[in-house]
Amino acid sequence: MQLSQLKGLTLAQEEALDLSKLGVVTISIGVAVWRPGDSRKSLVARADQSMYQAKKGGRNQVVAEASSIISPPT
Repeated sequence: MQLSQLKGLTLAQEEALDLSKLGVVTISIGVAVWRPGDSRKSLVARADQSMYQAKKGGRNQVVAEASSIISPPT
C-alpha cells in the first residue's frame, strides 16, 4: 500500500493493516524550539541535528537541543 493510499483510512482500517513485513522499525526524534528571529530553515536544521544525535546514540531516542530545555519556574 502506498502512502498516498493511507490517507483517509479509518482507525479500524489502519489497525487491520499487516505491518509484519516491515521488519524492525526504529524511531529517532530531534526536537528544537522556535527562537525569536528563527527562520523555518534554521529551526528545521537544529531539529535535524538533534535527530542525527539520536540516531548516533543508538536510535529509539528523543534528543532535544540543549538550548531548548527550559528550567522550571522557581
